[in-house]
Amino acid sequence: MQSETRALSARVFFLNRSLPALLIIAAIGIAAQLILQIAASESDRVALDRQTHLFTMAVGDIRASIAHDQESVTVWDDSVTNLRKGDLDWVDINLGSWMHSYFGHDAAFVLSPDDTPLYAFDDEARQPPEDYDRIAACADPLVAGLHEKQREQDSDGLSDRILTQGASDFCIVTGRPAVISAKPVVTDSGKEELEQEPGREYTHIALRFVDGDFLTMASQRYMILEPRFSPTAAQGSGEASIALQTASGNTLGYFVWRPWRPGHAILDRMTLVLAALTALIAMVVEAFLYILSRRLVSQQRAEARARHLASHDLLTGLPNRLQFQKAIDSRLADTGHDQAPLCLLYLDIDRFKQVNEIYGHLAGDSLISAVGARLGALVRDTDIIARIAGNQFGLFMSGVADENEAECFCNRLFDALRAPFLVEDEPITVTFSAGFTLTPATEVTREEIERQAEIALDYAKTTGRNRHVGFKPQQDEHLRERRQLEAELRLALAAEDQLVPHYQPVFNAAGDRITGMEVLLRWFHPQRGPVSPAFFIPIAEQCGLIEEIDAYVLRRACAAARQWPDLIISVNASAVELRRAGYADRTAATLAEYGLSPRNFEIEVTETAMIDRTGECNRTIRTLRDLGFGIALDDFGTGFSSLGHLQQFKVDRIKIDRSFIMGLDRPTNGRAIVSALIQLAQAMNIRTTAEGVETAGQQTLLAEMGCDSLQGYYLSRPLSEAQMLERIARQQNFGLAV
Repeated sequence: MQSETRALSARVFFLNRSLPALLIIAAIGIAAQLILQIAASESDRVALDRQTHLFTMAVGDIRASIAHDQESVTVWDDSVTNLRKGDLDWVDINLGSWMHSYFGHDAAFVLSPDDTPLYAFDDEARQPPEDYDRIAACADPLVAGLHEKQREQDSDGLSDRILTQGASDFCIVTGRPAVISAKPVVTDSGKEELEQEPGREYTHIALRFVDGDFLTMASQRYMILEPRFSPTAAQGSGEASIALQTASGNTLGYFVWRPWRPGHAILDRMTLVLAALTALIAMVVEAFLYILSRRLVSQQRAEARARHLASHDLLTGLPNRLQFQKAIDSRLADTGHDQAPLCLLYLDIDRFKQVNEIYGHLAGDSLISAVGARLGALVRDTDIIARIAGNQFGLFMSGVADENEAECFCNRLFDALRAPFLVEDEPITVTFSAGFTLTPATEVTREEIERQAEIALDYAKTTGRNRHVGFKPQQDEHLRERRQLEAELRLALAAEDQLVPHYQPVFNAAGDRITGMEVLLRWFHPQRGPVSPAFFIPIAEQCGLIEEIDAYVLRRACAAARQWPDLIISVNASAVELRRAGYADRTAATLAEYGLSPRNFEIEVTETAMIDRTGECNRTIRTLRDLGFGIALDDFGTGFSSLGHLQQFKVDRIKIDRSFIMGLDRPTNGRAIVSALIQLAQAMNIRTTAEGVETAGQQTLLAEMGCDSLQGYYLSRPLSEAQMLERIARQQNFGLAV
């Protein structure tokens, strides 16, 4: 009995002592659980709000970006010209397939001024114009509204970034949500002959679906989980959604996704901990708060990275153009009246297109990344550096005393960039062009200094490249003059009496017999007089006239060559031409029109063509050889070619560059170099021609070395057709065979 009483007393004592403690622990646990649930719910709400905001921003951005993408081809003289000509192949390349491959547009259409479909691109291929009918219901109202804006010449919303009016909206196309954007095709130069009646322009329509790739992008960039498009809104608490609405407010459907719920993810983990370690509730709460803070920090870092990606270049990690402009605006706003002048510098990689063509686009990207890294290591912490465009960088500096200091900085910059860049384990040496402007901070706007820097950069590129220049007001006039010369070059090509082929004879080693001639082009302007090829040929290359000019020169050369059946005629072909499909067949067909044989013609190619990694130049050169053309490698020794290239392409002749020939008369190792080149060619059974022979001494040395033929002003300057006939006749009168 006593034992039972003691046991009961012990149980009561235990209950009296443990119950309050249990109640306190339970109360603390319940309070902690409630606090955790409230914190988790709030964290989930904040996360959902942020995800909703990011998703809404992404939907809005795609609508604005597609119109901006279009302006890269719709504000362009060439687009207006080729649409008027009806050149749908050109339209397909530039307004269709390029927009798909570069910007990711899913479809493109072009309407005539009377809104008749002219061209359609869809399913990664050109389609019949009638394919427009499937989007007509959505696109026609946009086109009509665009025409109305154009007729009223509405300038509302236009800026240096938005060049033309546009109309865009969301729509359901073949059961999929899409954004459709309409833009007028207009001139970028304002030429009168390209102007169109307002409201009756050609219309370019771009379509991009906002499911598929767009949802993948949203998932990767903004951490949107399992996004999809649905005709109905999210059901239940497991999903969230936002409505996709047209400009008129009609709901087309909903973007639905599974929200990331950091709070509940943590709460699920902590519940087990709380159940097992209730007595250590304070430590558990502290651990929870720590983990929660880590999650929030991680989320903030992810959001910061998303903001970073929106304002920085993915390839180099440098600020992009938009961020660069914002930084300049901020610096200008903070600059005091006694601040030293500000300097804005734009830097371009010279002939970057050739790097892509020779080494491939991946190598081009590696080069841009390497240049960005080297530039970043050169500038001060107070300077602002950015990647402005494809191969263009910008640098904004304060505290530059004067133009001399800016020039000194440019010299140091170019010295540092002169060292080769290691790209894919291969050293690549490139040159740069730079333009800068130096101006007091209180007297200029960002737009004006950007304009001045761009003009200076353009001036540096059009006056030789591999140089840096500061902005001068007269450069504006230079650029206007250059544009005028481009227009006059087009007129000269159409007139066919200003561009006149000349022929520079090629002599045997003794210099007493003409064995062939190289076709060169001269421009005799009716007002300007002779225009140097060194000036107008780069203009022709940049404005897309070079192929037409080369075809014109070939026809004129063929017409003249019928008078010289025993001479070898050399014509130049650029790497651009050799990459064009059918170049070899077109050249042979031109010769056939004039009754000439390819055996009497030699195609001079550059070393750029020799190392074209796409293989197109290689195939074209092989085709030319199969047709009977001789192949000569021009300016040998100055570029990238090697013995392997000579063997691979089976070159018939190498033309030793004039820079080596000049060294023959100087106390250098020039003689040894030229002799080695000639012996190399002889060992490979390749004929040699020395370019730029200027003295009798050079001729004698080259003949002694065994050079096959000579070319240069000492023997003969380039001659007109009539002069060439007279020279050959004089040679024949002396009893020398041609």
